[in-house]
Amino acid sequence: MTAPVAKQSFHDGLIKVYPCRDRKRTTYTLSWYVRKERNRRTFSSWTEAEKEIERIAANITLGNLDVSTISTRDLHYFRLCEERLGGIPLDRAVQFFLDQHQLQPSGKTVAEVVTQFLKKQNEDKNISDRQKETVKHHLLGFAQEITAPIASVHAQDIDAYLRKNRWAQRTRLNHRISLLSLFGYARRKGYLPRHTDTEASLSDPIRVRTKTPEIWSVGEFESLLRSSGNCPALPVLVLGGLAGVRTAECARLTWGNLHRDTGTIRLERNITKTRSSRLAPFLPCAQEWLEDPDPDPRVRVFDSFGTPRRPHSAVKEVSTRCNLAWRPNALRHSFATYYLALTGDPAKVSLATGHSVSVLLSTYKVISIGGQPITKTMAEDYFAITP
Repeated sequence: MTAPVAKQSFHDGLIKVYPCRDRKRTTYTLSWYVRKERNRRTFSSWTEAEKEIERIAANITLGNLDVSTISTRDLHYFRLCEERLGGIPLDRAVQFFLDQHQLQPSGKTVAEVVTQFLKKQNEDKNISDRQKETVKHHLLGFAQEITAPIASVHAQDIDAYLRKNRWAQRTRLNHRISLLSLFGYARRKGYLPRHTDTEASLSDPIRVRTKTPEIWSVGEFESLLRSSGNCPALPVLVLGGLAGVRTAECARLTWGNLHRDTGTIRLERNITKTRSSRLAPFLPCAQEWLEDPDPDPRVRVFDSFGTPRRPHSAVKEVSTRCNLAWRPNALRHSFATYYLALTGDPAKVSLATGHSVSVLLSTYKVISIGGQPITKTMAEDYFAITP
């Protein structure tokens, strides 16, 4: 800074300098305000006045009212820190450092965090029993393999664990998803550094090849329905193949969710996989297969047919009796494919399945059986299957 010859402001007008010249010398009076209180100091040398301007500016920036507490050495240190931080205020940098290194002193082990996480998950009524069992299986296996504190587990450890077992890519991906949930929970609880990626998220991503969905032919689906009798597989086959309801969702549906008068099935948020409510069609063919044996709307549909069992096990047994290899998700895929061919209305099918229109058109529009595309006539035969 050059010595002013007239009144001049420095540091965005925070400090004003008034030069006063007499016959022998020039003095410099500094003026600044702190909490509406005016402060003034006079110097006979511009060099001394310039140093004081820097010291006052630093104190005002730091919120320090006692301007005499910062030495020139301290001022140089603060300047050096801000230069290295690229202009980021020092107090923000300090707070960021503390947030990153603020861990629980107990050093929770993987097993301890898994126990807490599973307990919290069991209390969540919106998670299906099957999903709870799956996540439990994933995490207990990880806790047996990795016994160290969770804060000391690195991405390389997770990658090695996932590669060690000879799992299929889809299985490996499911395990990684469970670990992402576990490490996210540990970060929220303060067992891991906050405001940074967890080691699970830094592990190698797992890619699974997308296959064309498999569906049942009209003859195969009719064979499954007629072989189910009055066993627990019947509502799963009907609701999945004729209404697009997921198998896990079927296990949660009650008779109160099925509305014969309006021809709809109301799937509420606590039933659906995506936590989004939707209305599925309750077509006449489906209504004929599902006679209401229990007038109580609170009773689960699945429990009204024979001895209650796991839905997936029930339908697999029926497919075995029909000499058909079970195809995962083929019931829902069949409904979406045939219903799209029947109605020709992607928006209507989108509302029924919860899929976006773009997914419907890119996935189900291209499905064929034996190289033959699904026609409206085939769809009419599919939805005409009755007891």
